[in-house]
Order: sequence, then structure tokens, then C-alpha cells
Amino acid sequence: MTQFRSLYLLSDPQRPHSPAFERTRALALASGARVHIAAFCYSRAIAAIALVNRAAMEQARDGYLAEARRVVEQQAVDLRELDLQVSSAADWAHPVLPEILTGLAEQQTDIAIVDAMEEGLPQRLLAHSPDQQMLRRSPVPVMRVTPGDRPLPRRVLVAVDVLEDPMLNLRLLRDAAAFALQCDASLQLAYVSEPIALVGSDIIVGGGTSEMLEAEVSRVRRETFAAFSADAHVPAELAHFLEGPAAPTLCRFASEQGCDLIVLGVTARGRVDRWLLGSTAEQVLRHASCGVLALPTGTA
Repeated sequence: MTQFRSLYLLSDPQRPHSPAFERTRALALASGARVHIAAFCYSRAIAAIALVNRAAMEQARDGYLAEARRVVEQQAVDLRELDLQVSSAADWAHPVLPEILTGLAEQQTDIAIVDAMEEGLPQRLLAHSPDQQMLRRSPVPVMRVTPGDRPLPRRVLVAVDVLEDPMLNLRLLRDAAAFALQCDASLQLAYVSEPIALVGSDIIVGGGTSEMLEAEVSRVRRETFAAFSADAHVPAELAHFLEGPAAPTLCRFASEQGCDLIVLGVTARGRVDRWLLGSTAEQVLRHASCGVLALPTGTA
């Protein structure tokens, strides 16, 4: 991740000074990057009017869009007053994701910034919210900003997986370090060693053998993580080997350390998996009390 040149804010016109807007402003001032503010509007209630009166629907839609465009243009004006280069647009779109992906490509975006969305269970299961959808499909880094986040993060935690390709982990660490540098933030490294699952295996019988295997696996992972940290020149006091279920352990540690942002890699998956929850990244995205920066790492 080099110096930012283009930031893409997915704006919510109902929250013009949301945490994502404040983060975008702070990052743009720190980096000098240009900003594109995009809002994509859709109302089922307005769309339903077309069933009885299409002209009335179009009139209501145009009024809805006019207000959204007024809001995002005012956001742009606020940033231009800081001598930033800013463009804005608001469009009617359903579904929204294809429009977002097109906008990211057209703007040659370095990083997309979006507010955390409150969701009910059906939305979580189907991944309807923009932040969840962007996590899965965005070709560029996506930063999800939560209420209460500082305009610029001050303590960044990057999570790696020692079971993955070391070069991938090194690239993830370097990108996180570059981001932290642009924010003048400190950086810590973490790896979570999850318990091995051997249900149904004879090795569970008796317990002792299982405990020995668990201890050996933990030892190997700890040594692998220590070697990676040393090779990457991460001071020992900033490299944290954690044990437990990956997502809750990482989120709890980030909270205990007062971290503002968790950085992790996201791997694009198959067509079906894109619409189901369950990966560590998505669990962190859902439960972290701080913001999350998801960095695309390739395709599984």
C-alpha cells in the first residue's frame, strides 16, 4: 500500500458527518489524496409506487435523489474548503454492489471507506449490507469505520496466519505498516493459534494423547510465528502469539490493547461462499469494537 492518491467514500446521506466521513477527511489531509464521495439510494416504498402510478414514483425518486445529491455535494464543499480535490455523485441503484465496484474502478481507488452498518439476523445471513458485500468483492482495500472511532487511528493491529504463505503474510504486514505510517500510528502484530479439531478421531480417546498433540501444534506455531516476526524485524514486545478461537480472541485482544483498527487479509472465495458468513475476517468485521481494514490477498 503506497501513499494514498484516491479515496472512495461510500456516503450515507442521512449521516453527512458520519465516522466514515471524518476518517476520509483525516486521511485525505494526511495524504493529499483526492476524494470521491458516492451515495447509492434506493427505497422499496418509493419503488413500490410504480405498481400503481409510475409517474408518481419517478417524481418521488427524483426528489429523494435531489436531497441525496445536495447532501453529498455539501460534503464535497466541506472538503474543498480544506484545499482537497473532491468529486461527488448520488445515484439510484438496486442492487448497489455492481455500481460500487464500477465506481471503484473508474476512480482508480486506493482504498474504500464505509460506515459500519447495524444489521438484523436476516441481513447478516444474506450479507446484504454494503460493508459486508464490499468485504467479499472489493478488489481494493476496504476500511469499515465504527461509531466512536478517531478520525485517524493511533494504534493498529495487523493479524497474520502462519499457516498461510509467508510471502502473503509479509505483504500484509508491509501494507499495514505503510498505512500506519501514513496515519502516524503505532503498529502491533498478532497471530491467533486456534485449538485443533479432532472430533471423531481415535486420538481423542484417553485425552492425554490429544493434549500432547495440542501442545506440540502450539509449540510449532509459536516458533513459526516467532521466526516470521524476527525475519520481518518486528520487535518481540510488538509481536503477540494468542491462543483461542480466532475472531473473538483477536477482537478481545484489540480491545484490551486500545487498538483503533484491525488489519487483516481477505481471500476472495467461490460463488456460493460469497453469500454465506463464517470466515474469520467476517466474524471480526461483525464483532470488533473498533474499525477494520480488509486487504485483498487473492483468490482461494
